[in-house]
Amino acid sequence: IEHKYSDVLKHASVTVPLGCYNVWEQKTADMITILRDIYKKWIPTKHQDDQQDRIIIDGDELTKKMYQSAIVAQSPEEGSIFNRYYPMISDWHAKICLLTVNTLE
Repeated sequence: IEHKYSDVLKHASVTVPLGCYNVWEQKTADMITILRDIYKKWIPTKHQDDQQDRIIIDGDELTKKMYQSAIVAQSPEEGSIFNRYYPMISDWHAKICLLTVNTLE
């Protein structure tokens, strides 16, 4: 099925390692460091059709809370760039508990 992205999809994807951060995500300042770095390096600022991508931040409830704290701690100008992120809670701990309980039976 041909569509407007057919030419782009014919080429192989490029895999880029994001690396590790020597920070602690439970500190607001460190979470800000992570968000700034990801924004500067990996988020495109403009598209051909002027739409901006939203970046999913996947983590537990604490990660989402730290993201919200980082937003509050920013100046209004810088905080607006962080609005491109979309925090989601993936209940990893609940999944592990469920797997643990199932293996005990």
